[in-house]
Amino acid sequence: MTKVEQALNEKVLELQDQIQEVIQGKNQAPDHNFHFTTDLAFTDEVRFEPLPKGFKMPTIEQYAGTTDLEDHLEAFKSLLFFQGASDAIMCRAFPSTLKGAARQWFSRLPPRSLSNFTDLGRAFLAHFMSSRVHKKTAANLLAIKQHPDESIRGFLTRFNKEALEVRNLDQMVKFQALRSCIRDVELKKSLIMDEPGDMYELFSRCEKYINLAKVLATEKEDKPEKKAQEKKDESVREAGSKRS
Repeated sequence: MTKVEQALNEKVLELQDQIQEVIQGKNQAPDHNFHFTTDLAFTDEVRFEPLPKGFKMPTIEQYAGTTDLEDHLEAFKSLLFFQGASDAIMCRAFPSTLKGAARQWFSRLPPRSLSNFTDLGRAFLAHFMSSRVHKKTAANLLAIKQHPDESIRGFLTRFNKEALEVRNLDQMVKFQALRSCIRDVELKKSLIMDEPGDMYELFSRCEKYINLAKVLATEKEDKPEKKAQEKKDESVREAGSKRS
């Protein structure tokens, strides 16, 4: 065997060994870190807090990092508060409401960096702030006006819908906004001459005017029919008088 043939033979054997190593590598389980990351971000006090007897994780849509983070956080807090969950249990339960990018964010938090739900909530809000839905303010509410052709009921429905989108709305601000936005002259006179004491009284007054408007509208519709009937009756009486 010449030196060239021997060199080629050694090269072929070397390549065969490399191919065999690749084949064996494919059949082996990939190296993977199997440490659970569900609660490593919490301190030991939180991690080892025992679940209360009868505790059941409430059903809540998982958060992936794209929808309103404040709505998710508030919904979670309300459900866990209803069950009387402790601060530590709220911490341990919260990661199960995350998925996708939100789950990855949580798994990368520094170990033992969170000791309470307040810190967890702040970290969550800070990271996903770009997904926050901007809520309307009291200024938006004050800018609402009753349209000239809009009924009182229609306006109240629209006003209440807008008010629900204002976070932490002060009831006095809502009261003043509603009163100033009404265009109906008679109702506005009533509210100025006899100022309601609170929102309940204000809405009650508006409801009375809504009912009054219905009655007046019905009477207005009935008037032509009533006049036509009176005219018909009068014609019948005249015809009877002539025959007699």
